[in-house]
Amino acid sequence: MAYFVYFGLPVLLLIIGFPIFLVLLVTSIVAILTVAGVAPDSIQTNIFGALDNFPLLAVPFFVLAGEFMAQGGIARRIIAMVMAIVGGAVLTPIMGLISESAHSIALSYLVPLTAYVVILLYSFFWAKQTTAI
Repeated sequence: MAYFVYFGLPVLLLIIGFPIFLVLLVTSIVAILTVAGVAPDSIQTNIFGALDNFPLLAVPFFVLAGEFMAQGGIARRIIAMVMAIVGGAVLTPIMGLISESAHSIALSYLVPLTAYVVILLYSFFWAKQTTAI
């Protein structure tokens, strides 16, 4: 019965065409009544008691921070920086090849140093400055 309530009922309600908020509400009420065995007169107390959880506040604030970053334009710059750093996934095999062939780990560290110098020079001289309105 619990498998149907947790997996089958939401899929069935979505196929019928219920909105997602009603799917979540109906599924949680059915789960509280059947699986948890809570009395029907205390459903409201049980639902609102479960919502009184401070870690749940992180979800809407995370979405809000993402929207601020997208509207302000900083999200594009952060993504560009991360993509430049992820270039380390390409540079690592090159570092291994250099350290293996030259038998020098110190020499292999010139590869990421060169990449970071290029990123630094790009950020100072060639990146276009944009201002948020």
